[in-house]
Amino acid sequence: MATASMSRYVRQFLRLAVPGLFLLPFLSGCSLFQVNNSPGVPVVSISAAPATISAGGSSTLTITAEDANQVTITGSDGSKYTL
Repeated sequence: MATASMSRYVRQFLRLAVPGLFLLPFLSGCSLFQVNNSPGVPVVSISAAPATISAGGSSTLTITAEDANQVTITGSDGSKYTL
């Protein structure tokens, strides 16, 4: 009888404890599910193709920005482009 009674307690404990183990990461703030709402440091990259040109030639500029609200590019002639 002691074995049957103990077995019942073990089953009851497992029935209650196992779901709690699955909920523990959510309740403890597991970094796997952490949300970061703070903005990162803005990073702007500029590349030219081709990198060098002769007088009168042309080059294509590629500009990328991450974590920036607005990027404005001002040319040597005063023209402005907002991305």
